[in-house]
Amino acid sequence: MIPFFLQQALVKEMKELFQGYKLYNSKNEFVDINVFSQHLPYRKKEDDKRPFPYILVCLEEGEVPNEEEHNVMIYLVVGIYDSNENAQGDMEVINILTTIYEHLFHKRFIDDRYEIQYPFKWVIQDEDTFPKYIGGAETNWKLKTMKQEEEEFI
Repeated sequence: MIPFFLQQALVKEMKELFQGYKLYNSKNEFVDINVFSQHLPYRKKEDDKRPFPYILVCLEEGEVPNEEEHNVMIYLVVGIYDSNENAQGDMEVINILTTIYEHLFHKRFIDDRYEIQYPFKWVIQDEDTFPKYIGGAETNWKLKTMKQEEEEFI
């Protein structure tokens, strides 16, 4: 299986999982969470705002250690905008990461062919970036591999 297809399946899965889950953007509008693959959209001007809130699905690395295994690592980056003066936006980031963890490990397979594996590692940004909060998770996936067909020789 091509890792790109896993990435696209995860983008679709995150869009479905967070459909109707609304948070504030940098214009203080209540909006759905944006989901992007690999990179945030290009900013045309220096003052363009980032598309908060967002989940970014980043294909990071893979390994094919033998003909039976294909392992892929994907990072999920969560970014939210919370201008509340209590500065607790990181709690919302943790809530989103926990929702992702529970969903993926309850389901175990995405698109009936990509299996999530342990470990699931998460992190939140420790420096003060108020009103922007960012965190992420490292996910590990097992993909099916192509097996060589044996040919009979006469």
